Order: sequence, then structure tokens, then C-alpha cells
Amino acid sequence: MAINLHLTIKNMKNFCYPTCTLFAAILALSLFTSCINQISDDSESDEPVMVHVSFSGFNLSYDEDDVSTRSVASASSAEVSRIALSVFDSNNDLVYNATRNSSINTEDFDQISCPLVPGNYTFVAVAHKATADGDEAAVITSPTEATINTAKLSKTFAVVNSSVTVDAEETNNVTLAFGKRISSQFQLLMTDDTPAEVAVCEIILNPSEATTTAYKLNPTTGKALNTHQYKLVVNLSELGYNNLKGKTIGVHCLVTEEEQNMDVTINMKNSSDAIVKTLTLHDVPMAPHRVTQAKGNFFHTSAGTSFTFDTENDPLHTINF
Repeated sequence: MAINLHLTIKNMKNFCYPTCTLFAAILALSLFTSCINQISDDSESDEPVMVHVSFSGFNLSYDEDDVSTRSVASASSAEVSRIALSVFDSNNDLVYNATRNSSINTEDFDQISCPLVPGNYTFVAVAHKATADGDEAAVITSPTEATINTAKLSKTFAVVNSSVTVDAEETNNVTLAFGKRISSQFQLLMTDDTPAEVAVCEIILNPSEATTTAYKLNPTTGKALNTHQYKLVVNLSELGYNNLKGKTIGVHCLVTEEEQNMDVTINMKNSSDAIVKTLTLHDVPMAPHRVTQAKGNFFHTSAGTSFTFDTENDPLHTINF
């Protein structure tokens, strides 16, 4: 009996070892399969989805002769011809950027589609009117810094949306509402006749400041990051008339504060570029989406002592000269 018992226990040991080994193998395979499935599930959640971004619904408004006018218009009607879009993830890393040129992107100028992994993002866009064919859209480096490279700044908008959530397995649509334009405009309106010898009108904002072709701004605040000189040179022959009486000439600029006072120098020149008459206006108040208009006689001694875009202006500020 003792011999039989010993054989039985030995047989049981021989049986137990392969059984335990098999069980361990099955358990390991199960855990491995579970990990593979988990990796697969995580991979699927990181698959990019398409996000459709639109820029539209300009809200045009101005005040003239005490009559306020508002209308909804397209990007082209608002004279915006360049749009830049940059997307930053929750770590403020740039994950996507694109630009639009109205001369090139004729079919989808105010539409951009971009693939993004589901998550939370900050969308930053800058739109402006180009003043030369070679002008590019703005370069956006962060929600607080962008650069418009141009010889002459014009109408400009900016918007930051820091709460965009991209959902998985569905179409995501984002509409960026630009709000009011961030640029300010100085207008000259002369009420007297222009002498025949005048061939050029030159308007300089901040004449004591340095010139630049790289205008830096904060898209979040809409303010300029630096103070610069802004200049407009108009050849009367290119306008098709020689008399500026009753005509409005405007210069756009960016301000560093909610309201910034600027000196404005106006030069009238002949065809040889010699100054016929000059006038400097001091401490002219400028502000975002405002038109400040200087109106009066210029040449005579009787000179008297303004991706949803909202271009509504503050009430027109008029100063006499």
C-alpha cells in the first residue's frame, strides 16, 4: 500500500505541474489580449476628426450725420482679404495653422477644415485687408502675439476662442466671431479747394516714431505690442481727380491702449515732392474700431478752430482745424 500511495502522489505531482503551467499561460494570454484591446481602444480615441471652421457674418456699422447704420455682410464685403488661423492644444503648443488669400482661395476663402485629435483647444484668428498683392496673412505665434507684415496697415480684426472642445466620432463645427475691428482710423476731410500745384497728399500718424513693416499685436486684447509710425501717401492723379474738397482720406493704425493720443502730420506736396503746405494736429484721440475725422479748411486762413465680424464703429469723432 505504501508503494501505491507513493506512486499516486508522484503521479499527482506530475499532473499538477503541467496543469499549473497551462493555467499560467492562459492567464498571461488573457492579460496580453486585454492590453492589446486597451491599446487598440486608446488608439481609436486618438484618431483625428475633421473640424470645420467658418468666418462669416460681418456686422457693418457706422455713424454719419446722426444716423446709425448696421448691416450684416460677407468677408469680401467687409474688405477682408487675408485670414490666418492657428490652433493651440491645452499645453499651448501649436498643432495646426492655415492661411487664406481671397485672390487664391476664391471658393473657400472664409472656410477652413482641419484634422484634430479630440480634446480642448484654443483657436486664434487674425483677418485684415491687404494693401499689396504680395502681402501675406498674419503670422500667429501665440494667443498673445501675431505679426502682420505689410508696408501699410489697413482694416484689421482678431479673435481668440480658448474654450473649443473637439469631440470624437462626430463632425465638429466652429464659428469664430471676430467682433469689432481692432484697428483705428484717422480721416481727413477738407472743406476748401485744393490748389492746382498739389499733386500728393501725405498723412503721417506718430511722425516721431520709427517706421516698420512688421506690425505686432496681441490677438487677445486687440492692442499693438509696440508704438509705430503709420503713413499714407496718395497721388491725386491716381484718384482720378485734382480737388480733395469733400473727399475723405483715411489711415488705419493699431493702438497700444484703449485710447491713445497721436500727433498727425499732413503734408501737401507738388509733383517734385516739395511741400506746398503742412499742418500738424497734436494729441488726436484714437481708439479701436473708432473713426477720428479732422474736418475743415486746409489751405486758407479761415480754417476753423469713426470668421462673425462686427465692424461697428464708435460714434464718429470730429475735430476741426
